[in-house]
Amino acid sequence: MKKGIFIILSCLLLAICASASEVQDEIISSIENDLDAFESSLPEYVKEFLPKEIFSGDFSSLINGDINQMSFLDYIVNYLFSCLPIILKSFAGLLALMLVVSIFNTMKASFVSEGLKNAFSMCSTLCVSISVFSSVNLVIDLCVDYIGALCGAMNTFAPIMSALYIMTGAISSASVSNASMMLFLSIVQNFIAISLVPIIKICLCFSIVSSISCGVDLSGISRLIKNTFTWVCAFLISIFSFVMSFQSVLSQGVDTLSLRTARFAIGNFIPIVGGFLGDSLKTISSSISFIKSSCGVVAIIVIVIITLPVIISLLLYRLSFSLLSGVSRALGNNSECSVLDEASTLCSFILSIVVLMALIFVFALTIFIKSSVG
Repeated sequence: MKKGIFIILSCLLLAICASASEVQDEIISSIENDLDAFESSLPEYVKEFLPKEIFSGDFSSLINGDINQMSFLDYIVNYLFSCLPIILKSFAGLLALMLVVSIFNTMKASFVSEGLKNAFSMCSTLCVSISVFSSVNLVIDLCVDYIGALCGAMNTFAPIMSALYIMTGAISSASVSNASMMLFLSIVQNFIAISLVPIIKICLCFSIVSSISCGVDLSGISRLIKNTFTWVCAFLISIFSFVMSFQSVLSQGVDTLSLRTARFAIGNFIPIVGGFLGDSLKTISSSISFIKSSCGVVAIIVIVIITLPVIISLLLYRLSFSLLSGVSRALGNNSECSVLDEASTLCSFILSIVVLMALIFVFALTIFIKSSVG
C-alpha cells in the first residue's frame, strides 16, 4: 500500500515538474521577447550608453563595473558639448535683441507723444516675448519627448517585472506591482503629460499680458496655477508611493507563506526526494532573484540616462533666462524682465515635475529589486 502511494506521488511529482518546466520555458521565452521590446522602445542615446549584451541577458558588465561613475561623467560631458551650441544660439539671439531694444528705448525718450512711447514699448516687449516664447517651446518639446521616452520604457518594462515576479513564485506581488505601475503610467500619460504643456503656455501668456499692460498684474494667478499643479502631482505621487509600499509588503508576506507551505508539503509528504526539491527551489529562486535585481538595475540606469539630459538642459535654459533678465534689468528694460523671469521660473517648475516623475519610477523599481520571497 505504501509503495503504491509512493509511486503515485512520484508520478504526480514528475508530471508537476514537467509542467513547471514547460511553463518556465514559456516565461523565459516571454521575457526574451519583452527584453527585445524594451530595447526597441529606448532612444538611441540610451542604447549607445548601455552594453549590447545586457539586452541578451548577460549582466557581466554590471558586475565587472563597466558602468560606473566615469561612464556617467563622460555621458554628461558629451551631452553638454552637443546641447550647448543650441542653448548659446538662443541666448545670443535674445541678448542681441535686448541690446537693440535698449538702444530704441533710449531713443524713445526723445518722443513727445505719450501714446507713441507706449506703442513703441508695447512693440519692443512683444518682440522680446515672441523670442522668449520660441525658446520656451524648445523646453516644452524637450519635456514632451522626455515624458514619451520615460513612459514608453516603463510600459515595456512592466511585463518583464510581472514575469520575473511569477518566476520567483510571487504571484500576488506580480499582480499588485503590475496594477500599480499601469495606474501611475495612466496618471502620467493622461494627466501630467496632457496638462503640463497648456499650463506652461498659459503662465507665459499671463506674464506677457502683465508686461504689456501696466495696470494688469497676472503674476499671482500664474503662481497659483503652478503651485496648485505641483502640489496635486506631489499629492498623487505620495499616495501612489504609500499604497504601493504597504501593498508590496502584504503581497510579499502572502507569497512567502505560500512558498514555504509548498516547500514544507514537498519536504514532508515526499520521502527523500522532497528535501532535495526544497533545496532546489531555494537555488532556483536565488538565481531568478539575481536576474530580477539585474533587470531592475538596468531599468534604473535607463531612467537616469533619459532624465539627465532633461535636467541639464533645463538648468542651462534657466541660467540663460536668469542672465538675460539681469542684463535686461541693467539696461533698463524693466517690462521685458518680467517675461524673462517667468521663463526662468517655468524652467524650475518643469524641472520639479521631471524630478518627481523620475523619482517615483526609481522608487517603484527599488521595491521591485528589494522584494524577496522565501
